[in-house]
Amino acid sequence: NNINVVSGKCIAKKFLSRNFNNTLFIADPIAFSNIKNYYSEGLIVNPKHIKYINDLTTSEDLKRTFLYIKKNSIESLVGIGGGRTADLLKFISYETGLPCIAIPTSLASHVYASPKIHALSAIKDLGYELTIDGSASDLALLDIDYLDYVFNSNKRLIMAGFGDLMAFWTALKDWKLACDNNKNKFNYFVMEVIKDIFKMFESIDVEIQFSKWVRDYVLIQNLLCHITDWVGSAPASGSEHLFAHTIEKYHQDSMPIHGELVALGVIIFSSLHNLNQKNIIKLLDKFSIPRSLSEIGVAKDSVVNALDDAKKYGQKKSRYTIVEKLNYKKRDWELIINGLMENGLIYN
Repeated sequence: NNINVVSGKCIAKKFLSRNFNNTLFIADPIAFSNIKNYYSEGLIVNPKHIKYINDLTTSEDLKRTFLYIKKNSIESLVGIGGGRTADLLKFISYETGLPCIAIPTSLASHVYASPKIHALSAIKDLGYELTIDGSASDLALLDIDYLDYVFNSNKRLIMAGFGDLMAFWTALKDWKLACDNNKNKFNYFVMEVIKDIFKMFESIDVEIQFSKWVRDYVLIQNLLCHITDWVGSAPASGSEHLFAHTIEKYHQDSMPIHGELVALGVIIFSSLHNLNQKNIIKLLDKFSIPRSLSEIGVAKDSVVNALDDAKKYGQKKSRYTIVEKLNYKKRDWELIINGLMENGLIYN
């Protein structure tokens, strides 16, 4: 896919000020409002065709959208929002064959660049149980100036993506474990790319001007997407993601930020993989990823329950990780969490 990283309001504003009479917008209402306020004059305030993600929560909503597209001779799609918006945008494109353009309004997720489509509840209702191997958006337009504005107004919407990317630390160990048990195939080129990613993590200096380091951040997000396209999700999505996905069902009302849940999973499973936790904590703190359960928005009981659920979820996804090898029970997971709290790695 084509990732266009631009700096300066004029380029993105010029694009968004075009005539979109035959284009359907898929938008997060808050993100869309924010981007309209940021660009102010000249932006199409009310596109002729728009669907908000709040209104795309069931399979019936999606079916009505497909009929709307056909009835109104829609020729293209534009998505404005975060990861959920990007998934819905790509799924509608996948089902209709229409080209789509993503305009990410945060960096909390790399979904804008990924060919994978997460099976959200509405998508599951249409019979898709697992992640779909679809296509990335045809164009992703990232306005560095706007993202800098988001960084200064709500830092978590930018930095949480680092938590998601930290999965490489534990997922790499899970991937090697799977390869050793003939559950996956090792790839030396991918291993070298991941080593480069580790170096980039260390070198990024978030204390300097946003525009000076954000391109490296975006590059890592895109490298992750390429890796999963080349060899599958295993090198970038292991036990920490099994945990993140299973705990989300316990907090559907509050919906914690996915990247922060992944980072919590990295802390938990790095201890079981005997990784250098001191370095992992140093990086998480550098990227302002919270280690407090209350700040992340989860309860200790749900953390333990999610860890207990992770094995079954991993089997459903045919993902071999350390969870499968350890075969822990709920009491074992509770002891692990208590130990991490006692050592100050996570806290209430």
